[in-house]
Amino acid sequence: MSNKRIRSMKYNNDRQLQENCIDKEKKCNNRLDRSKKGNINQIVLHYLKNNPNLYMNILTYTPLEFDIVHNMLKSDGIIIGQQKLMDLFDDQV
Repeated sequence: MSNKRIRSMKYNNDRQLQENCIDKEKKCNNRLDRSKKGNINQIVLHYLKNNPNLYMNILTYTPLEFDIVHNMLKSDGIIIGQQKLMDLFDDQV
């Protein structure tokens, strides 16, 4: 086999691997998006527990600025309305 043909085959294999990885990533993201819609409360609670500074403030009853927490969630891709977030916090008391 010629070097050109080998390089072409290698390029095609590499490209196929990239496409497979991209497809798997899209499927994973789609699953996450669907789960976000159904389990937003669990996702928010998980986020709070896995953010050490926020969680320590919660455990020590340190007041949190609601708007700051809401914006942190939003900037990390967790979309939840303010009223729903307030209701979630109220339910956890």
